[in-house]
Amino acid sequence: MIHRFCLVAVLAAVLVPAGSAGTPTAPVLRLASSEDVGTLDPQAEWTANLNSFTLLRATCTTLMAFPERFAARGDAVSPDGAVAAPRVSSDRRTYTFVIRPDLRFSDGRAVTAAAYARAIERLRDPVMHPPTQQFSVSFYAADIAAIHARGRVLSLTLRSPAGDLLTRLAMPVFCPVPRDTPSDPDGIPLTIGSGPYHLVEQVPARSILLGRNPFYRGPRKAEFGSISVAIGGTPQSLFQDVARGTYDYAFDPVPRDLARQAVAQYGVGRGRLFYVPSISLFYSLLNLRSPLFRDNLPLRKAIGYAIDRPELFRPYPFGAHRSAQLIPPGIAGFSPAANVFPITGADVRTARRLARGHLRGRHAVLYSLPSPDNLRQSEIIKYNLGQIGLDVEIRPFSFSALFTKLADPAERWDLTGGISWFADYPDPSDFMTPLFTTLPGGYWNLSGLNDPGLNRRVLAANRLLGPRRIRAFARIAHDLVRDVVPVVPLGAGQGMRLVSARVGCVHFEAGVGVDLSALCLLS
Repeated sequence: MIHRFCLVAVLAAVLVPAGSAGTPTAPVLRLASSEDVGTLDPQAEWTANLNSFTLLRATCTTLMAFPERFAARGDAVSPDGAVAAPRVSSDRRTYTFVIRPDLRFSDGRAVTAAAYARAIERLRDPVMHPPTQQFSVSFYAADIAAIHARGRVLSLTLRSPAGDLLTRLAMPVFCPVPRDTPSDPDGIPLTIGSGPYHLVEQVPARSILLGRNPFYRGPRKAEFGSISVAIGGTPQSLFQDVARGTYDYAFDPVPRDLARQAVAQYGVGRGRLFYVPSISLFYSLLNLRSPLFRDNLPLRKAIGYAIDRPELFRPYPFGAHRSAQLIPPGIAGFSPAANVFPITGADVRTARRLARGHLRGRHAVLYSLPSPDNLRQSEIIKYNLGQIGLDVEIRPFSFSALFTKLADPAERWDLTGGISWFADYPDPSDFMTPLFTTLPGGYWNLSGLNDPGLNRRVLAANRLLGPRRIRAFARIAHDLVRDVVPVVPLGAGQGMRLVSARVGCVHFEAGVGVDLSALCLLS
């Protein structure tokens, strides 16, 4: 995820050679970010943002990749470094890939199966991820029990079937690296790229420069002679810089205070301003152990109907997607028709009908984060639930204290204000498994849901591949909201990004960001 860098204008002038007489200079794509990017070692620890993934994607050819509009088609990924989809064994545990014969690193060396094997070895190497680190990318490869690489053939054997493996393999943490790449917990910036571009220079907290990979022969474009990234400024100043054309794109989303101005000036999806759905779910968590909600499905459903989602998101109308389902837009399995509860406003009549006779003590304890936005939303939920006869007591806690309390089965609470789950990779299993199961990996199941039948359905869905698997998870997600209601989905995050007037061909990949190799010049 991401950090910050700043590029000095003179650096681009020095490192991007001018063309000879009569030959036009290759264009430079000018990017900016208010935050540093951190290491560009794909297997090293990343931080809480994804700018590094965007840059790594441009310098990398993963085995699989995210196709455009994959959510609408039901396909999660398509081949990239592999010549085709892998051959999968009958027990769904061994995946065999054949690497493209024309794939080359930017120094001319062939990208073989060993380069992908080395990436996985580094992911699994404890040296790369000291136990003191809060996060680790090693879990991406946790299911891989054995790796066999010979020439262009790579075989991965899993401990148990995991259909989301192909989605994980599309993430930049699986960028191939030369076989002699050592393990280093501080990260080794990958200057030898396997994608359309490669890293030329990185000056921490100041600048990054990417150059073309002269040996790249894949389907993606290298429209620009180089890509420069300047680090510094604020989201507000960078928005104005992109509007003026100083930069072509800023990693920072359009600030909330400028969102209305941006929509009025550019319109959304008309060439310069774009929605970028995040792979996140915003929801109110219900405590299925509490006396109020235990064995009380009608009241849990009433909460879903009572909450006024437009009012929750009124201060940032362009920064959230109202939703009443567990799979957010941009992830395979999302459907606009899958909302169980109303997203255009509260349905108080239905909520009161469901709650009648099920209010029990008529008192609910709501745990909230202490930020002004979270407290405002908690007050709205309190008012909404008051409309159906529940008296809600709001108790705010810091982030660490809140989730410590929610994880304690003995803690007495009934529901939360809005909290968010950000998926580690764009796959429906990364919502169903951690949030709702007691399977290994169900580490964020804080509602107290313990349903062996659900566990079996999730395991069965994750044995499937392709559209069948996506449809199975979509059914599970819909049934959970309709028949169980362990959480009340409220919405999904989204941001807006602006590009300069000269840039076209804009495409965003879920979990990775803007596809730099897809960008083109309009003139």
